[in-house]
Amino acid sequence: MIVDDYVAMGAHGKPAYANSTDANEAWLPILEKAVAKGWGKCWENLDGGFTSEALETLTGGVCLPNEQTHNLSRWDVDELYARLRGYLDRGDILSAGTHGSDERMAEGLVALGLSTDVVGEGTAGESVSSCGVVAGHAYSLLGVAEYEGTKLAQLRNPWGGGEWTGAWSDGAPEWTEEAKSALGYAFFDDGVFFMPIDAFAQLYSNVEGVRIFDASWSLCTAEGYFSRDLAEPRSFELSTEEPDTETVMVLSQPDWHVLCEIVDGSKLRWESYSRLSAEVEDDERTQRLLSDYTKDLFGHLHLGPSPCKVSFTDFGGEGHKFTLRVFSKTPTSVRRIPDAREPIEGSVPFDHPLSVVFSKYDHTGDGTIDQTELLKLLLELDLMPTLEPSASKAYLEEQIAKADTNQDGKVDFAEFIQYYNLCRNEELSIS
Repeated sequence: MIVDDYVAMGAHGKPAYANSTDANEAWLPILEKAVAKGWGKCWENLDGGFTSEALETLTGGVCLPNEQTHNLSRWDVDELYARLRGYLDRGDILSAGTHGSDERMAEGLVALGLSTDVVGEGTAGESVSSCGVVAGHAYSLLGVAEYEGTKLAQLRNPWGGGEWTGAWSDGAPEWTEEAKSALGYAFFDDGVFFMPIDAFAQLYSNVEGVRIFDASWSLCTAEGYFSRDLAEPRSFELSTEEPDTETVMVLSQPDWHVLCEIVDGSKLRWESYSRLSAEVEDDERTQRLLSDYTKDLFGHLHLGPSPCKVSFTDFGGEGHKFTLRVFSKTPTSVRRIPDAREPIEGSVPFDHPLSVVFSKYDHTGDGTIDQTELLKLLLELDLMPTLEPSASKAYLEEQIAKADTNQDGKVDFAEFIQYYNLCRNEELSIS
């Protein structure tokens, strides 16, 4: 991503949006501008959304499943603490969002015996409660800790100020010298604070974040297109050499921020994702996974030598591109199961779907396609098993050699039909 160093400025003489407390630091607004350019080339697409998607963009991590950390007030606090501790110990980057409505925030404050008074307002109209917590606001969840039986959450307000003022807040009587020493904490007006885990569960509605996979994990990636017919899922077989191998499977659809455009102040695409479904079949059972109208569908599997079949469906029916990432502790085999296709026999009429799509990529109009055009054609017909940069070039050269029977460097329609029939029952390997 290439951007210049011009940034939007506010009336106060500082960058209008993201900025650092150090006036000499320019990287933050420039990074924000790069994200805005990548997300539809407009600042409007940075307004709101899921913090997990922002973290995914910045880190390359994988969004955690949304449903695992919703409705925090319904959790047993010890179980919630253990869940958050597990996420943080494995290196996840987390955020926590407060209740979006003043009414729900008031319920939490009443449950804690605190005042429901609103004492201020954020720049986007967020209500600031008398205890310092902002409604409808995202915080960084920096950590959890326990001191003499009290479980605590450590958070940061991204505004760089505006902190919780209740129990265990900066300067509160709970902070003895022993407690500060044990938790390695000092008081600063920097937006960072501790609060009891039960107060956290009452005032915050959900935790989002990303999981970071280090070099100890192997990664296998495949890309393709969903069928517009919900009865035709895209299917893969997954297996590993070692039994009971921990595996994380992530199915992603295009980011609506990237697809969205702004014209005359209006968005041309509704910012919503299709619901994704995965059916996982192994020797013991069949389970179904559903996304919660978010970009990614997340599955935690244990694979072995016996193939596990996974079939994906996009309920939007728009034929969007998908990306499948499979992380595992040992190398994983991912095999695309070819879709059922009838062989093409005899002459092909001009309005046959294969004739139409071939003509679409015959940019010169001479009745042939080259390697680049073949790539686009294979993608549209779901015959391209992978887009891994290291494998794409070699794979395409192999396919051109297979399709170009007269060896003139191009593929005409008759050669393509012959190649299509050849591919129909082939096993497509993905690396």
